[in-house]
Amino acid sequence: MSDNDTTHNPETPTRPELQFAAGGATISDYLRQRGLRTAADSTAGAAPGNTDTRRYEVDQVVAQGGMGVVLAAQDVNCRRTVAVKVLLDPDQVSSDDMLRFIEEAQITAQLEHPGIIPVYELGVDAAGHVFYSMKYVKGVTLYDILSGIHKRQPAMLAKYPLNRLLNIFLRASEAVAFAHSKGVVHRDLKPENIMVGEFGEVLVLDWGIAKVLGRDEGRGTRGEETGPGKTSTTSRLRRRDLQGQAPPPDSQPHSLTNPRAHTLAHQSSTTIESVRSGGAMDLRVTLDGEVKGTPLFMAPEQAEGNVDKIDRRTDVYALGGILYNILTLRPPIEGYSSDEAITNVLQGNIVPPATLNQPSATVRMPPSTRPTVRSTRDLARHASDAYRKAAVDEPETETETLPHCPGGRIPEALSAVAMKALAHAPKDRYQTVQALQHDIEAYQAGFATSAEDAGAMRQLWLLVRRRRVEFTSLAAALAVILALSALFVSRLAREKGEAVRARRQAEARAKETEEARAAVLRLSAQAAPEFVTKTRKLMDLKAWDEALATVTMAVGLDPTLWEAWFLKGILELGNQDFSQAGESFTSACRIAPTGSPEHRKSAMYSELARKCANIAETSGGRKSNDITYALARALEQAEEYLVSARLYRESGKERPGAFSIEMVAAVKGLQAANRGLQAEHLRVREIDGVSLACHRDTLVDIAPLTGTPLTHLDLRGTRVRNLKPLHGLPLTELRLGRTLVSDLRPLAELHLTLLDLHKTKVTDISPLAELPIEELDLAGTGVKNLRPLAKLPLRRLVLAGTPVADISALHDLHQLEFLDLHQTLVTDLRPLIGLPLKELRLTETPVTDLTPLADLPLESLTITPADIKKGLDLVRHLPCAKPIVGMPWAVWDVGIEFVPIAAGVFLRDSLEIHLEHAFWMGRCEVTQAQYQALMNANPSANRNDSFPVETVTWFQADEFCRKLTQHEEDAGRLPDGYVYRLPTEAEWEYSCRAGTTIPQFFGTDPGAVSIFANFRDKSFEQPDGDKDWSVKDKDYDDGFPNLAPIGSFEPNPWGLYDMYGNVREWCLDWYADSPKEGQSDPRGPDTGDARVERGSHWACPSRWCRSDWRSNDPPDKTSSCIGFRVVLAPK
Repeated sequence: MSDNDTTHNPETPTRPELQFAAGGATISDYLRQRGLRTAADSTAGAAPGNTDTRRYEVDQVVAQGGMGVVLAAQDVNCRRTVAVKVLLDPDQVSSDDMLRFIEEAQITAQLEHPGIIPVYELGVDAAGHVFYSMKYVKGVTLYDILSGIHKRQPAMLAKYPLNRLLNIFLRASEAVAFAHSKGVVHRDLKPENIMVGEFGEVLVLDWGIAKVLGRDEGRGTRGEETGPGKTSTTSRLRRRDLQGQAPPPDSQPHSLTNPRAHTLAHQSSTTIESVRSGGAMDLRVTLDGEVKGTPLFMAPEQAEGNVDKIDRRTDVYALGGILYNILTLRPPIEGYSSDEAITNVLQGNIVPPATLNQPSATVRMPPSTRPTVRSTRDLARHASDAYRKAAVDEPETETETLPHCPGGRIPEALSAVAMKALAHAPKDRYQTVQALQHDIEAYQAGFATSAEDAGAMRQLWLLVRRRRVEFTSLAAALAVILALSALFVSRLAREKGEAVRARRQAEARAKETEEARAAVLRLSAQAAPEFVTKTRKLMDLKAWDEALATVTMAVGLDPTLWEAWFLKGILELGNQDFSQAGESFTSACRIAPTGSPEHRKSAMYSELARKCANIAETSGGRKSNDITYALARALEQAEEYLVSARLYRESGKERPGAFSIEMVAAVKGLQAANRGLQAEHLRVREIDGVSLACHRDTLVDIAPLTGTPLTHLDLRGTRVRNLKPLHGLPLTELRLGRTLVSDLRPLAELHLTLLDLHKTKVTDISPLAELPIEELDLAGTGVKNLRPLAKLPLRRLVLAGTPVADISALHDLHQLEFLDLHQTLVTDLRPLIGLPLKELRLTETPVTDLTPLADLPLESLTITPADIKKGLDLVRHLPCAKPIVGMPWAVWDVGIEFVPIAAGVFLRDSLEIHLEHAFWMGRCEVTQAQYQALMNANPSANRNDSFPVETVTWFQADEFCRKLTQHEEDAGRLPDGYVYRLPTEAEWEYSCRAGTTIPQFFGTDPGAVSIFANFRDKSFEQPDGDKDWSVKDKDYDDGFPNLAPIGSFEPNPWGLYDMYGNVREWCLDWYADSPKEGQSDPRGPDTGDARVERGSHWACPSRWCRSDWRSNDPPDKTSSCIGFRVVLAPK
């Protein structure tokens, strides 16, 4: 059935097959003329209905669906045009569809509101058709309007600017709020279901899947047959009830016409009744697992199919989606299919609307226009300029990408409102529709919204916009309040002798001006610190001139703010404007209490500025590199690193010491800009370039990295979204996995050779088209189009878990050696012909034909054999048929992948442990699917094919290894002298450490463990125990109540997953105390009572996630925390 059932757009022609007159026909006659199966065709001799349907003369079809049709008809008795919605043959639909049709009419009829179409009549015609009639409205849907705007249709653009669209949104919201007050949730709100009539009416349509709160939902009785040729008991009952016949004696009547049935007269004013309300029949089968609604506007709890979680906030989410659509002209969720869209809903993959705004150019002031406070006139001029721009709302860019929005840009306030309504968790959304409406109205009135968390500076700016008239006279003297006051008093004196009417008008204006002046006095003091904060951000961005202009505003707004004066002096020192800097420091010195640290610091800098001014004067006012360098040294010693770094660069001289001052400043700046971030969370190294790594989710703002000499940056697991500060950096390697990044445009001119974007929100990779990238990881992103990669020098490409179906763009990648297509939609491998591929992953793809791989130099191939229909025999003749030392290996018909580990040495308690032979370590723990494939059993307590197998004894793990060895020996793939077995404790720890000597392979920040391991965090399924190790770490939440699918977390530097957490792993050795001296290839004692376990597990605290953590259990022990991984190693 169409979503906009009662609409008719005169500009949209009816389909040719529907164009004919049917005046005077009954519903049955008309439907039969149209060739549609009617109830009369299968219910011959049905009792006449109680509704005279010949009162309706059918004009035309408005909309037609699979189960029904909407007709425009003339009501003969009332002489008006109505819309009649008719259910076609009820025997062809399920009982639940029948009930839903009736319930839609009943619910809509009881929601009497101007924004909801009134229902006139519900009944059954003589042929047994269930129908209801309603108001016929001409107009267009909000979807039609937005489509017209998107297509730049002049009429739509002229008629529907953003403010008009917001009014439509508010009118629709009023109808939804009214329904909520009656306990009804719509569940299918979207632009197609909002109708704008010819005369401005706004109506919310299609209440067909509405939910009545506090009442279980159900369908027909279990076990009943329905469908073509069969009539369910429920279906027959409902049709008889509507026709006025007596229902079966064992059921309660629900008819609208039966005098014994419930009637609207017996309802309370706040209760919605329908055919599902009450009654003895079993109509309460819960609809858990059924997803109802439109995926693009569906709330996460609705997408889960859990009816019990659906409430009024579900509609708030959908309204947020509609607002998002209004702002961006596209829905908040995108997807290749319904399943993909629902997945994106559940993952919360929504890009804030404001990110679609074109980046505005930074306006840099030339040195000659740098603001100072040499006079109040200068300050007034700068204040006037700033507030004049605010008052007229000057656009930031001339390019109008969104023509219906002011200046072509989405207002930040409305973006925040939409994102709050679209919050993933219902508790984080607006709790009522009225709260959402309030914020929209606040925006329209020029006030701050609750979603913005607006500070004093923002409120001051909005006040200026609201009071344009008053601020036209006030702006030029914002910082000179006394002058403003004098002007105000003199105006009152001149008006004193005027007529009463003029005096009243003047008094009214004076009151408004006084209110504005008082607001300025109050907000100026509040806003000044925010100007200081803005100044520091501009300094982080190395925007020195804008920073000075901003701090100058701060001292004008609040001349008693010590920090503003001091910061102004520092910036003037950086400009080597020593005289002006001295004045600023002197002002700061006067403000600070005598003897305070601020006073001493201001005095020291004042003296420094005086000395620099004297030296500059003796050199004729010319800038000297020596002065610049000396000043840089002095500021560094005072820990003013940002300006110090600037002066070092301008001096042209090398700074003593190995650590760059820019990175010192960046670390300090990141701490200041990100609450909760500590120095130990940031790992900086300056070997073979400058690298910085941080894996804390407290890192959001990376503005302090602007202008740094970074070459390697690892931000995996942070909440970074904006990459603009990276523009222009000398980066060659950038890791952004699991961040909130979606916009790659700031990377367009970088010289990256490695880029990791796995599990980000990226969908568009066109900004990468000209980069020299050799390694690219797009796993788990929404990327579909690979054409931007066609000319890249890629050697390694990961596409696992993406919606990619077409890989033809890879055909010319003549350097590509590694390709991961795991869980993609790729079916055709022909584009790979001729490529130098050495490693290829094809597991869980629709690929069925391997013949295009025949001539590839593959050394490692992973496939799902059950899916392959052609070319499987070719695998046995490829180079990957046997393990090659130093290359990855996969037992492709079991699905186990191995990472090559070279021989080497590691330190355990300061003792050297030597491993003399190369081996292969399992990339992941053995999964339940892999164990089942070889052992034909699955002992696990938590069943999931992708989970690691658990509840296995040491003996079972050893038996698995022996069977795998036999399997590979029979296949002729086993290297001489090697077997598959459990790793020795030494092999396990050596592989886990991955060349590191610290307790945790990822660095010195223990909090970063959350992106590498599954441990006892906030989402752990069991309550806290009484032991310190049994208390959840509530600072982290990975969403896994127990086990996690293998590979859900980041690997160690050698590409091994879950070395910490998930399950602890059996090792080959008998347990003993750590050795007292170094050894070569140690295997522990010859016998014992317990076997070694390594790696911690999902129920342990994070502090156990260490490379040296060890445990032990008897070999016959089983636990859901114990699993294993396999090595291919010498016997």
